[in-house]
Amino acid sequence: MPARINCLIGQLAHLAQSCALRPGGQSDAAVAHTPGSSENFTENAGSHNIIQEAHRQVFLEWLTLSLDDQLRDFEQFMDAAEDSGDAGEILQAFSEPEARSTLVPAAALPVERLLFETELAEVVKWSFGAACATR
Repeated sequence: MPARINCLIGQLAHLAQSCALRPGGQSDAAVAHTPGSSENFTENAGSHNIIQEAHRQVFLEWLTLSLDDQLRDFEQFMDAAEDSGDAGEILQAFSEPEARSTLVPAAALPVERLLFETELAEVVKWSFGAACATR
């Protein structure tokens, strides 16, 4: 994972994209605009399992954050996106439930999925409100 992704949600998006990579370099659109996600991983079983486990670990770590810490983490992610010119597109994408669900590891329990999607929806709503207020 690139060292320059310092926020958990950014790491989560990068790992989700890496898990979603298909032969031919196709990936899910929801995570395709992750800052710092240009590196691709070799499509072999060993590295794919390592990526999936890292994805799950970062996902669980993000779930342990308080809502305030999740908001700060997401704002750090959006600051990086702002620097790359992708903030509006990313915020719009994460406003969609389908986009948020692409960040959830395949091995997540239903209760973990629900908690993540609910909390991230709140974080995005707060960030979206803050972004609109500064315009």
